[in-house]
Amino acid sequence: MNKLVFFLILFIPSLCLADSARQISVVYCTNIAPFEYTNEAGKPEGLIIDFWKLWSKRTGIQVNFKKALWNDTLNMAAKGEVDAHAGLFYNPKRDKYLDFGTCLSKTTTHIFFHKTIVFPDTLDQVSAYRVGVIEKDFVEEYLKNACLHRPLQPTGITRAF
Repeated sequence: MNKLVFFLILFIPSLCLADSARQISVVYCTNIAPFEYTNEAGKPEGLIIDFWKLWSKRTGIQVNFKKALWNDTLNMAAKGEVDAHAGLFYNPKRDKYLDFGTCLSKTTTHIFFHKTIVFPDTLDQVSAYRVGVIEKDFVEEYLKNACLHRPLQPTGITRAF
């Protein structure tokens, strides 16, 4: 599967204002390890959280992390209740209400098949099979829009932490 690009979301006007305030609020999802999550002590952790901490150290602007469930993080960002979203994938729907910054990293996703199925050469060939997905995950939307010509099979697992 093509690599999906992981983007950092920055609200440029908010960050410009934040320079004078010397602090910004950043919302993160509580359970997207290893990128962003809440540890056993209730503190934010993860690769993206580490990035924000480094950004704070280098700019001198304090980052106040706000934790939320996945859909709530998007709503908070869309309504301007926070200055930035810790990080998420780009898609055209989000692009309507978010300003996307520099790509931080690339990540891959995987498709698993029963051992009796010959591995397809292309994503388009995957549409010949019933495909299970994690509901509300970026991959579900990506597959619906990019290549699959038949309905996806929800697994019962939801990404709406």
